[in-house]
Amino acid sequence: MSPGKTLGAVMGSKKWLPVFLLILLTVALYTNITLPINMAKASGNRWVAEYFPGEQLLDLQENVTLLRRVFMTLTVFFNLTMSFFVGAFMVYLFFGIAGADGYYINFFTLTVYASIIDTLLPLVRDALSLLLHINAGAFTNLVFLFPSLKPVSLNFWFISQVDLFSIWYVAALAAGVSVFAKMRLRKCLFVSLFYFVFKSVVTALFSYLSIKIMSSLMA
Repeated sequence: MSPGKTLGAVMGSKKWLPVFLLILLTVALYTNITLPINMAKASGNRWVAEYFPGEQLLDLQENVTLLRRVFMTLTVFFNLTMSFFVGAFMVYLFFGIAGADGYYINFFTLTVYASIIDTLLPLVRDALSLLLHINAGAFTNLVFLFPSLKPVSLNFWFISQVDLFSIWYVAALAAGVSVFAKMRLRKCLFVSLFYFVFKSVVTALFSYLSIKIMSSLMA
């Protein structure tokens, strides 16, 4: 069965909970395991040291306590859950305007399954990067073609949205809706691409403002 037919069938089944829990638990586990490593990398990053107060960052690195792990886990649960619900609503809205049939639950199920591509697969890439001591992200994300850009730049966040897994994800959405709603694939791809642009702009602005706010609070 083709990916489009598989995702179309999944939309009709509306059975999203097992995959939802799998993604949630995997991301939370990965976050906990790599938290000390990521904090150590952050403390050694020049732009981070310049942008955030060094003593507070060092404190976070050396005191990865149980309480902080619990806080990070709950934060991951909340952010990921909200991204699923809000993202699915936007997918439902965009395709609904384009004339696709279906209920929110159908599109939520599609979003959860398609998120295996842009949520779990990048974790595999990042895990391989840690194990092999390479930067595998350089082969998937457009931002690595612009090494001078730093996360303190808004351009960084816009360009970083263009990732192999993100493009694959929106293509999967289009393929699934095309089969489920019996719409032309070309039309679904156009709608999905339009959604991707909208999502990228919102995500980039939110990430940039978050960095600004965090740095202000820690100053």
